[in-house]
Amino acid sequence: MDEQGLDVGSVVDKRYDAVVHMVTAADGAEKFYNFSNEARYENIEEARERDRRLREAYLGHHRFFMIGNQNHNFNEKIQKTISIISSVIGLPTSPSTFKKYLVDGKNY
Repeated sequence: MDEQGLDVGSVVDKRYDAVVHMVTAADGAEKFYNFSNEARYENIEEARERDRRLREAYLGHHRFFMIGNQNHNFNEKIQKTISIISSVIGLPTSPSTFKKYLVDGKNY
């Protein structure tokens, strides 16, 4: 890559329109990290480390989305991912806005 005047950041940005990273269950949803999924071969610590390295590799991408484990279940995680992908490719998505307000209780 150096010989061609390329760096990892520019290659990643030009190659992918967006990057959607679904955080491993081993980081925040440990009770769901088990070996019933035959694709899993790392223990929890190894899975967290691999996830961290993968996340760092794409972190600088201009359209990087990270789907964490704060969702109530895996189906919500999948729906959030589908919504992001739909938005990136220009499909209509349902608005899902969450607003928080801080109310000053002294005036009541």
